Amino acid sequence: MAIFESLTLLASKGRPPFRSIESKSVMAINLYPRGFLYTRESIHLAGDLDGFGSRTTNRGTFWLSRESAFEIIESQSTLIALIGHAQHVSEYAASGDTREICGQLLDVWSSNGAAGVEEYLYDLGGRYTLFILTDQHQLVYHDAHGMRSVYFAKDHGFVSSHERILADLIDATPCSITVSGLPLALRWRFSRFNGIQALQPNHRLDLGTGTQSRYFPFGENPYSRVPEKTRLEMAHRLWTEQIRLIADGKNVALSMTGGLDSRVSLAMSRNIWGEAQAFTYTAIPRKESAWSRSIYQDEAIVQQILDVVDIDHEFLRRHEAPQLTAAEKSTLAKNTAGQHGQWLLKLYQAAFPQSDTIHLRANLHETARNYFHKYRTPAEPLRGLRKLMRDQTLQKVPALEPRIDSVMREFEEQIQLAGYANLPAGYEPLDMYYWELRQGRWFSEVFNETDCAFETAIPFNHRRLIDIALSFDAKQRQNGYFFKELINRSAPFLNFYGVNTTKNLYEQARGVQRAKTKPIEAQNLLSRDVTIGAQIDVMDESGNLMATRPYEGILYLPAGQLKKNYSAELTVNVTPNPEKLPLDLYITVNNGYENAKAAGYLEFVVSVDAVDVLRHDLATRAEPFGITLTALPTGTPVTIRIRSLRDIQRDSWASASRTGLRISARPSRQTARKVLTDNPDVQLFNPASVN
Repeated sequence: MAIFESLTLLASKGRPPFRSIESKSVMAINLYPRGFLYTRESIHLAGDLDGFGSRTTNRGTFWLSRESAFEIIESQSTLIALIGHAQHVSEYAASGDTREICGQLLDVWSSNGAAGVEEYLYDLGGRYTLFILTDQHQLVYHDAHGMRSVYFAKDHGFVSSHERILADLIDATPCSITVSGLPLALRWRFSRFNGIQALQPNHRLDLGTGTQSRYFPFGENPYSRVPEKTRLEMAHRLWTEQIRLIADGKNVALSMTGGLDSRVSLAMSRNIWGEAQAFTYTAIPRKESAWSRSIYQDEAIVQQILDVVDIDHEFLRRHEAPQLTAAEKSTLAKNTAGQHGQWLLKLYQAAFPQSDTIHLRANLHETARNYFHKYRTPAEPLRGLRKLMRDQTLQKVPALEPRIDSVMREFEEQIQLAGYANLPAGYEPLDMYYWELRQGRWFSEVFNETDCAFETAIPFNHRRLIDIALSFDAKQRQNGYFFKELINRSAPFLNFYGVNTTKNLYEQARGVQRAKTKPIEAQNLLSRDVTIGAQIDVMDESGNLMATRPYEGILYLPAGQLKKNYSAELTVNVTPNPEKLPLDLYITVNNGYENAKAAGYLEFVVSVDAVDVLRHDLATRAEPFGITLTALPTGTPVTIRIRSLRDIQRDSWASASRTGLRISARPSRQTARKVLTDNPDVQLFNPASVN
């Protein structure tokens, strides 16, 4: 293993003299690409890390993978190390030169210590880990969302990009704390191993004490009272300037989907459309796969956009993806603590063989979109967060229900450690949870997965930009107002195309107008493998039968029965078949009513064996959507109902409740009980609880 010379005012740009890198054409999936390890003492590495190079300094050793970009500056008293890529874009200046950035960090540390560095980080975008090492201080920071995951072994002074590097290095045993075994977004700062923690975004790591503490936000959101025009102008400049710096000298891969986040990324990248290589991953739509139908819809929307956007584009198709070998799957199990889309990796490598490729993503935009708005409890902010924690745990791990109170006590300790009870004005616990845990823990591991193909950049990963986005009110954030305004400033015609729908703005408006004047037509009632009740049962809040109506393809609540918790119910039975095979039940739902101000009046509910598995507010979508219930044993009873959520005086709501249904079933190719839908507004419940 190469040992590098000691440094005095050392700055290394590009790659150190490692052994030759394997050609991308062989599509290798290596261990820990773009990974690093820091040790205060010199140690011997072998096995998985045998391919890492090392840089020994007066304050410890940095072990780096072949792909890792880094800068190190060491003065007489202070060492600054930045691993990854960074762009400093403030109100007044911009730089994408990491050597220059490290020099500026050394200056602000010398003049104002940690406070100066943390103020500087407010405008430092990118994906990086930052070390500041002196005789008295050993501090570690990372980027705003923790896109560059950072793990540390508390009792050893080791810091690494991957939890498995540390677990293997210290022979760590599995962690027994319940939260550590939950999905990443619920894991807080725990890893899967004893003695190893993840650095939480907006926290600093003190290696001297082995602890982490919050340093951001500094105070009230500074943009809460800034005029909207000023906020949007500043956001536009910060964003486009970062893209200029990110793209400089790089081959840019730009992902395109049918969603809003991708649309913003495309619009804000307009200046580099002639240089970027865009792609969309897609699949052959299959009736039994809501996922395949959803991403095929992306293909249809992107095809529309490509009519007006002149950009080099390629579709990456699921059925063309090379299979991963057992050895490659084993490697990926170490590279990432979570999985996202491993089938894409070889497609990525083949489409972007250049070693200087950087992938421009958009996923972090969700931090600003009031994602968990239904859990907001402004008068008692932590109450909504606690309810979210409970609901998410039971939805993802139903077996924990008998121990949920114990799990909630573990959560409570983490909530207090993260300072969520004392956030400054303008910051809500639900937003910070989404930012720091949902994105900082789960999404950072997606980057670890794709590191074998390319580096990743997201201009939104910049605290000043995030503050601007969070400064808009809750309803504006829920509707994506900030992002749509940025599209309007950069490429306004992109706001014309549908977001997660193939219907453009005109067609959507036309459809809503028709829905107001034309009733839903009766659907095809009869189909194979199901028995559908001939009547609609109107039930009161206690489940007593109040009235019946003939079922002719339309489920609805009659006028006069629009009372709180009254429901109109239809029974469906999966018909026994001679082979007694499980069946998949398909339901197409068509309700033409849509009114953003009418949420919370009528609810569409599907129950299996008397347990709710799906709920949907009927005011949120005028488009037809599909539901699939997989692997139902023959004879399983399914109930479909329209429920009134309040007492409604106006009989016109009976028309709004009219919902056309098409129902069918066929033998299942699935083994697991699932509830699938192509409607993103639907609330799903875990079907495993249905026996």
